[in-house]
Amino acid sequence: MHTDSANVSRPTFYTVREAARILRVGPSTLYRAIREDAFPAVRLRTRYVIPAVALEKLLAEATERGTLVDPARMAADVRLRRLRRVPDDVLAEIVAAEGLAGRQLNEVELGSGCPVTDRELAAQLCAGCPVQDECLELDLRWMADQTLGVFAGLTEADRRTAYPLWLTERRADACPSRRAQAGANAGDAR
Repeated sequence: MHTDSANVSRPTFYTVREAARILRVGPSTLYRAIREDAFPAVRLRTRYVIPAVALEKLLAEATERGTLVDPARMAADVRLRRLRRVPDDVLAEIVAAEGLAGRQLNEVELGSGCPVTDRELAAQLCAGCPVQDECLELDLRWMADQTLGVFAGLTEADRRTAYPLWLTERRADACPSRRAQAGANAGDAR
């Protein structure tokens, strides 16, 4: 087996503590992002590891764009991309059958009774829903930037912010020659 000296010095995976040190954040911050599906990781039983290529991609994008790179947004884009070719009626059927859209505010445990932000309320209303991505994709298709209420654990403002980025990706998928341009535009929009 041939081994390259460059590969010997670079690990394939980092521990959460190592990745946090590289990113100059606390391990608890990185653990929280991983649990919220906002940072790429591999789970092996009870342990998380961070692929080295994921860190390299984040660092390269931040350097190349010179703007904010949001790993949570990148993860959401990947999850939504798999739903792009699913017909509206199929998505609607999945959301109606498996979603928690029927939950009412009084069914949500608000904890200590302290006032909560719109984001916290949205997250609580949709906590545990197995079809948040499908719900978000459907809302962005049907309501565009005129969205109201809580969908996929996001507030109206969050979805209105996400819509232009989602639309850019959709247009790039429809015309593959736009894919490279979409990446550049998404960096400008962020």
